[in-house]
Amino acid sequence: MIAFLVIGAATAAAEFVTAAVKKNSAKIDSQKGELALRTQATGFLADLKSDFEKAKPLFDALSGALPPKDDLINLGLEIGGLGKRFNLEIGFTFGAETASGPDQPASINFSLTGTGAYDNILRFMKEIERSPLYIKVNSIDFTRKPDSGNFGFVMSAEVFYQ
Repeated sequence: MIAFLVIGAATAAAEFVTAAVKKNSAKIDSQKGELALRTQATGFLADLKSDFEKAKPLFDALSGALPPKDDLINLGLEIGGLGKRFNLEIGFTFGAETASGPDQPASINFSLTGTGAYDNILRFMKEIERSPLYIKVNSIDFTRKPDSGNFGFVMSAEVFYQ
């Protein structure tokens, strides 16, 4: 009888130990997975920091590439003067401003109207493309002026700034 009690107690103890080992084993596996994810995340963070350090000198160059908003106050006069160089009559109007966002710098819309010889208009447009300002032309329409042989144009564009 004592042998049965000893065998029963040993079996119960073995069952208890087995259950505890399985529970701890599952906990250890879970912690291993979490540790692997944290190790991977730490590696990614180290890579990002390294990339940031490499790109940091470029931020200064890029931030200086766009003019401050105040520098655009004379944009209309500058474009008008450029038009005169090419014998064009130019009209300039500022439009709406767009605030900067996470993927785009701030900008101001503007429109141009002009009249002159077709070749002069093309040279004028090429000169605008060479400008140190970042100007995006959204649309341009040409019309022929039958009475003078000249062309007229209407252009919608935006200039980007800091």
